[in-house]
Amino acid sequence: MSSAPMNERLLQFIWQHRFANLQDLFSTDGMPLRIIHPGKYNSNQGPDFLEARVQVGQETWIGHVELHIRSSDWLLHGHNEAGHYRNLILHVVWEHDCSLRLSCPTLELRSRIPGIMLQRFEHLMKTKEALPCSSLSAGLDPIRQQKWIEHLLWERLEQKSNEIRVDLEAGQFHWEQTAWKWMARYAGLPVNQEAFEAMAASIPFSVLIRHRSQQIQLEALLMGQAGLLDTVFTDHYPVLLQKEYRFLQKKYQLTGSGCRVNFLRMRPASFPTIRISQLAALIHQQGQVFSRLRDMEDVGDAMRLLQVSANDYWNDHYLPDKPAPFSQKHTGGHMVRGWLVNAFIPLIYCYGQVNRMQALQEKAIDWLHQLPAENHQLIRRMSATGLPNQSAADSQALIRLQKNYCDDRRCLQCAIGHAILSK
Repeated sequence: MSSAPMNERLLQFIWQHRFANLQDLFSTDGMPLRIIHPGKYNSNQGPDFLEARVQVGQETWIGHVELHIRSSDWLLHGHNEAGHYRNLILHVVWEHDCSLRLSCPTLELRSRIPGIMLQRFEHLMKTKEALPCSSLSAGLDPIRQQKWIEHLLWERLEQKSNEIRVDLEAGQFHWEQTAWKWMARYAGLPVNQEAFEAMAASIPFSVLIRHRSQQIQLEALLMGQAGLLDTVFTDHYPVLLQKEYRFLQKKYQLTGSGCRVNFLRMRPASFPTIRISQLAALIHQQGQVFSRLRDMEDVGDAMRLLQVSANDYWNDHYLPDKPAPFSQKHTGGHMVRGWLVNAFIPLIYCYGQVNRMQALQEKAIDWLHQLPAENHQLIRRMSATGLPNQSAADSQALIRLQKNYCDDRRCLQCAIGHAILSK
């Protein structure tokens, strides 16, 4: 028997899936028991399992089951005073450490749970590996694993869809305004996400569309709201931007976003000056970007739509008044794919969900399967364990797995953890 400590969630997991030896059962006071059905897991207040069926002696009892690590936890948790526990038919414990005057029998499971399961669970909880099960996952059913990856992708899209809905409700369901916020947020990654989001929120998208034909005015609005035009310049172009911004700021009574952009810890090609100029170019060329992408069928066309260049001034500058070697500042493939994966595809999925357009939801998933896999530290770490990473769909699933299961050690809720503990 493993010395691994039991916890209540593991005990619930074992009971729910019948992983204990439930043959020839007797209660702690010698009453014969047979578990017909363990009940339905209850995540709300009250007993752990509802509507269970247990044969007690010659009678079949129907009711609820409560689980504890020790019998004495019944008193510790105050269940003797709670009305929710009056219809119990069984009290299941890991260790029976005291006698209780209950109206139902008590069943101790300590000697009936495989030691190897407890050892594996202890490893999952204590290992320092990024993927807790990486050394235990050999031989798992690849079909089951692939189904879990597909489910994780769905969870990831649902998570982002819920976040988009919050923004939509705050913006009175203005899809283009919400898309502008998400588009700007991703353009600010990895360092300026918050600042770019604040910048986007400080300018109504309708104002940007009103000035769509004037790329310099668009860039002036964005640069100014981001706090990048607050100094004295010598070059003609930043002086022009500053002049345009002061006029437009007064016209629309704009106040700054309140967030300052950061130039530290990033490649010059990702400097906020470059990204903002590219955002201005995208709105100048495409206008209502989200609507255009939503109505497209081919992901290749979507990628081409998002390929824009910063203003020519930035070809030999990264910062105003500071010349640099010539380099055209295009939105490269990595940037474009990131825009799609992190902003526009979730928006399309959410739009389909809100408007009950299944075809749009399916298109969003299909585009993720067509886009190449992501390649960053988290993904490399996860895929090194043998998990599939053939497309952006797989990558998004792995991100969901790491952030929502592995990091929090939610192995009991994970299909891979479930398979490891039950094999």
